[in-house]
Amino acid sequence: MSDSLDYFAKCLLILNFTEEMARRSESIGFASMCIKGQKEHLPSTKCG
Repeated sequence: MSDSLDYFAKCLLILNFTEEMARRSESIGFASMCIKGQKEHLPSTKCG
C-alpha cells in the first residue's frame, strides 16, 4: 500500500515539475511528450 502511495506522490511531483517547466519555457509540446512518456512508464523519456 505504501509503495503505491509513494509511486503516486512521485507521479504528482513529476507532473507538477513538467507543468512548471512548460510554464517557464512555454514549450507545451515538450511537456506533453514528457507527460505522455510518464503515463506509458517509459524510463527512457527524459523530462528536463
